[in-house]
Amino acid sequence: MALTACPECGHQASDRAASCPNCGFPLEHRAAIDSAVVDIAGSGRFAHEPAWRSVIIRWDSGKGTLAIADGEHSMLVTTQIADLSVAADELGSYEIRRNRGNVKPIEFTPDNDSEFRSAVPTAGTRSIIDRSDFAPSYPSTVPPPPVAESPTALVTMGFTKTVAGFLFATAVAFGIAALAYLAAGDEYAAFLDSPPPPSDEISAPLAADGLYGLAALGMLVSAVLFLVWFNKAYKAAAARGATGTKWSSGWSIGGWFIPFANLAIPKLVMNEIDRISHPANESPPIGERWKEQPRLTSSDLWWASWILANGATVIQATLVDLGNSSDVVLWAAVGSGLLAAAGGLLGWTVLTIGGRLSSLPG
Repeated sequence: MALTACPECGHQASDRAASCPNCGFPLEHRAAIDSAVVDIAGSGRFAHEPAWRSVIIRWDSGKGTLAIADGEHSMLVTTQIADLSVAADELGSYEIRRNRGNVKPIEFTPDNDSEFRSAVPTAGTRSIIDRSDFAPSYPSTVPPPPVAESPTALVTMGFTKTVAGFLFATAVAFGIAALAYLAAGDEYAAFLDSPPPPSDEISAPLAADGLYGLAALGMLVSAVLFLVWFNKAYKAAAARGATGTKWSSGWSIGGWFIPFANLAIPKLVMNEIDRISHPANESPPIGERWKEQPRLTSSDLWWASWILANGATVIQATLVDLGNSSDVVLWAAVGSGLLAAAGGLLGWTVLTIGGRLSSLPG
């Protein structure tokens, strides 16, 4: 048995006493909770993040500490309850906010609201206050959490069509370049073996190289637009409340610039966007339903074409170094054709996913 201070008058009383012997304040609920460690299941997120995840709140009333974790990572390490305040709206969504240190609030929706409120002590100076006694307002020194943008606001159909349009135009340019290389044929090989003196006449080899250069310039512009769209698309997909994801919006850009890893990461990020945006997931939060959805065939074919196109470029460069001019033109045509296929397939993938994200409920 231990002595504890009555929250009403401060008089010392047994932790097993039903009420304070000095003022009669009821102590039964407090005595039952003070030694408990309660796990409360629910969904949570930092207010600045778009995605909700399944979390467990662990409340140790004996130590006056609280921790939040999602099974793999800690959202909030063990923290003294004196540093926290809890507010709730009428829907039972709790916002847990540290009054000092990390000012970013954590939003938490318990699976069972009544269990959450009954499991937490409502007496004592180091308790979470019942929502009926706490106004859902924020300290004046801490700004309210930002409102996450909806998928419709992040990825508009107008911007999606612009990106897809540039990708389609680039695909056409590479396709024409591939035909120009095939038309140049032996003349291109002779051009590589013995470049003619400068002339005002545009030969077939120069025309082929010029068309390829124009297509490459279009690909550069398309790549910039696509990366912007790709980043927004992941954020829009994450806003649908998917759990169990392995990537983030940052990887939609950074994944392209890591040697060797860029052969896989961008496609894995696209796979998550593809599946999360699938209409069969219905209204958010979609949880892990997205993992059951199929990928777009156009997305898989896009990536295969892109990888093969890069391989063809390496072979072409190797043949140039070896002086095998007769085969260079063939691989130049193959590489251009594969880039044309990749651009067209990516354009269709962007158009499909963008259409989903701009029409599905946020």
